Amino acid sequence: MHEPTTTQPTCKECGQPLERKSRGPAPTYCSANCRAKAGNRRAKAEGRYQQWRQTTRAKKQTQREANAKPCPYCGEPMLNPRRVQCGKPECKRLYTNERAKKFHSKWKAENGQRYNAKFTYEHTCEVCGKTWRSGNKNARYCSTSCTNTLARYERTCESCGKQWLAKQVTARWCSPECAAAWRTKINIERKLPVPLKERPPRAWCWLPERHPARLRIPRPRLFVQGNCLLCGQPFCAYSEVGTASYCSRRCQRKDAKDRRRARERSAYVEPVNRLTIFERDRWICQLCGKPTKQDAKVPHPLAPVLDHIIPLAAGGTHEQRNAQCAHFICNSRKRDRGSGEQLMLIG
Repeated sequence: MHEPTTTQPTCKECGQPLERKSRGPAPTYCSANCRAKAGNRRAKAEGRYQQWRQTTRAKKQTQREANAKPCPYCGEPMLNPRRVQCGKPECKRLYTNERAKKFHSKWKAENGQRYNAKFTYEHTCEVCGKTWRSGNKNARYCSTSCTNTLARYERTCESCGKQWLAKQVTARWCSPECAAAWRTKINIERKLPVPLKERPPRAWCWLPERHPARLRIPRPRLFVQGNCLLCGQPFCAYSEVGTASYCSRRCQRKDAKDRRRARERSAYVEPVNRLTIFERDRWICQLCGKPTKQDAKVPHPLAPVLDHIIPLAAGGTHEQRNAQCAHFICNSRKRDRGSGEQLMLIG
């Protein structure tokens, strides 16, 4: 006798083979997902899918409203259980600030300094003993008050010769009176520009002194005559307050640039006359030993320029004994690498 052939059941949704059970009816679907898909298909065919979908959405919305948490910043209910704030711009800003504060506090507690702090060093104040971090590697005092307590330097006044304790290393005079006396002496020696004593008289006018048209007549202008502080050329220029010191704006900018570079490196600054230095060196380049071209202007290679024997970057000072005449090209090649003896050998 032949045994009856039995076919293996398959899922009606995905077609995968099903395992036959020993008891009970044969399975129809392989999983609950396939059963739900088949039910949705039947509901769509019968027109009940949209109603079921709306009912389900309304039920979920009711559950969300019942379980909604209030916003920690404004108190409005949040329907989405995963939100931490309601989404308003002000609530977002407060939440972001709170997170940033927590992060920076945790970072500072773990690492000992604020987040993204670069090139900071830990120091101990020599006055109060306070410990702080600073970007300056050689810092000694934590504040200005501590600096003014001990930072005193013994200096000798250049005007009266008195010795006193100054707050700055570059202090030169003990009082404003000594500074004014020293400047007056230098002005007399160097024949600095002074206002003209003789002013041109006013033109004759037949109108009375208090007539409005008479008051509109311009007053005689004040002129300054003397030698330029930078190039030494004589000049006569108009000055409203009588303080002109340079023959042109170009000389004024050059002198200001030199003094600024020196102050940036905390160097000793002294009024330096370029023309005096050039005549002292006989217009000869002290780096290569060859004469300069007197009428040439920078950027001409042979134009005379002022060079510091000890560069400012190496601790030199801006004064006459540390200045010399040099070619523009020689000074550019020298840079801050020394006094230029190798250029003399090459030349």
